[in-house]
Amino acid sequence: MGKDTSIYMFDNEKAAVNLYEDLRHRMYHTQTFRGYINDRRKALNNDKISFDRILETIK
Repeated sequence: MGKDTSIYMFDNEKAAVNLYEDLRHRMYHTQTFRGYINDRRKALNNDKISFDRILETIK
């Protein structure tokens, strides 16, 4: 019985561009990622977390 091996290459630039655009504009289930982060930030009383900081890191 043989085994299949798959190798995936990760393109950092392509992933960053696609993820950045998805997080900025795409609706996830019932809200945007921006809304989710803002809700979590309020719930946790955490000023270190921000949507803009996350996007800047990804970019």
